[in-house]
Amino acid sequence: MNTSRIIFVIDFDSTFIKSETFELLGKFSLAEQPEAENILKEIRQITDDAMEGKIDFSASLSRRIELIAAEKKHIEPLISEIRGYISSSFSMLV
Repeated sequence: MNTSRIIFVIDFDSTFIKSETFELLGKFSLAEQPEAENILKEIRQITDDAMEGKIDFSASLSRRIELIAAEKKHIEPLISEIRGYISSSFSMLV
């Protein structure tokens, strides 16, 4: 039995949806954190730094995953939220 896993990561923010996924996920995973807004600001800055080539994608992704502290229970609300952000160019395919 093959127990290896393949992880597929795609950047669909601002292409398939009109938002940043980590920010939407933070809405749920950080909801009870008193520092939620500061954490989201840091996530936005890391995203911007990666997009500007100041830090590499792997470092950016790892750091944002660590900050967001998401759990499995946050996925369903995220999916529902993302549906409201699907870009018009992609929505005809969904």
